[in-house]
Amino acid sequence: MSAKIERITRNDVQEAINDNPEMKWHVIQVAANSEVAAKRNINTQLEVASVENKVGMILVPANQVIEMKSGQKKVSNKKLYPGYIYMLADLDEHVWRAVKAAGKVSRFVSERDGKLPVPITSRDVIGVLNSLDEDNQEPTQRVAFKPDQVLRVTTGPFMDFNGVVEKVDYNKNKVMLKLTIFGRETPVEVGFDDVSTEID
Repeated sequence: MSAKIERITRNDVQEAINDNPEMKWHVIQVAANSEVAAKRNINTQLEVASVENKVGMILVPANQVIEMKSGQKKVSNKKLYPGYIYMLADLDEHVWRAVKAAGKVSRFVSERDGKLPVPITSRDVIGVLNSLDEDNQEPTQRVAFKPDQVLRVTTGPFMDFNGVVEKVDYNKNKVMLKLTIFGRETPVEVGFDDVSTEID
């Protein structure tokens, strides 16, 4: 079972940047599905080397999403860049060695010929920032309905009707179902929250 991903918002990252204006962002490649473990291991190695004060933040970029699992709504944090973590640091040889010594860490993305890794560009930092949730942002809906999938309507006037998916609108969080009502096929648009994959 994978460790829980902490939700760090755009505001949290901006605060870390403001608190550490001299530090730069670096990208670290880590073992697949081990981002949280790699972050924990890096923190341990930084403490062992007594250089934790040279790191402002270690970020596993993730957003809060709502998923439908077995007809139930579940809120979870989903990684935006699987296999990578971001570190705000005043990177020197000691920090570099500590990070490389951490389990689950592959390498710094900008590592070349044994030279100190270079930070990512401001443009890349802005891209990561813009992909993160705001503090008060509602979780986004994340579903994987497919055309021709059969769903059951769980609320409203068509409750307990089964319908076939015709179209999915992820921007509006709605799905168009083809229901059979009084022997006739009728297209009906319902919200993601109003359907279940559990068919009676």
